[in-house]
Amino acid sequence: MKPNVGRADKSVRLVLSALFIYLGYKYNNLFYLVSLILLFTVFTNHCLIYDLFKINTAEKKRGKK
Repeated sequence: MKPNVGRADKSVRLVLSALFIYLGYKYNNLFYLVSLILLFTVFTNHCLIYDLFKINTAEKKRGKK
């Protein structure tokens, strides 16, 4: 699996994951599942939905000059 999640995308997912953990505690356990999926994409740097739509927000590595 090639990384396809960039730094800004990971930051947003991490904040949303914290929000969903709170919502899971407060309201419904389904929010925990959403949070778990977001955390998985943050730590693996890979999103399966991005693969389906050929989206890549990861920074490209620059070659040596």
